[in-house]
Amino acid sequence: MCAQEQMEKKEYYQGVNNTYEIKYVNNSVFVSNVINPFEGLTNEAEWREVFKAQAKGDSTDILNTYLKPYLKDIDLTDSEFDLFLIFLDFDLSGKLRYIIFAYPEKINIPFEVFETLDTKMRQNCSLVLTKRSPTSSDKGISYIRLIGNYHLQRIKNSPDIK
Repeated sequence: MCAQEQMEKKEYYQGVNNTYEIKYVNNSVFVSNVINPFEGLTNEAEWREVFKAQAKGDSTDILNTYLKPYLKDIDLTDSEFDLFLIFLDFDLSGKLRYIIFAYPEKINIPFEVFETLDTKMRQNCSLVLTKRSPTSSDKGISYIRLIGNYHLQRIKNSPDIK
């Protein structure tokens, strides 16, 4: 896309326990907690060269549970509107500390759902990090970022969780 098409609008949602920033960029919505413990930090080294990461907890069940009710009346046959992304930022102990949710603006999900997703994922998702070599240094690594992409059509058609 051309630079002039990069229209951005920003607003805030005050949840029960947290405030969330909502950015609208090129027909997509990005939702994240305003408190980002990694703000201003960068990774000067590639974390995958130092650590092996194994996920504990599954974000798929959480997404299926809390997003599915809002997808039932939405036509998701156009693949352009089918992708839901999450950016998961973990500290070096493996604790999930920050999440960005990104989805097509066409999909109407109430913002209170994101506070629930944020809370549930922080409670249930973590990483077990092991160094690839005992002599590996984590110098230059501020956080671990994983990106999950989920197809909304799959969430919509997922079996109900009992």
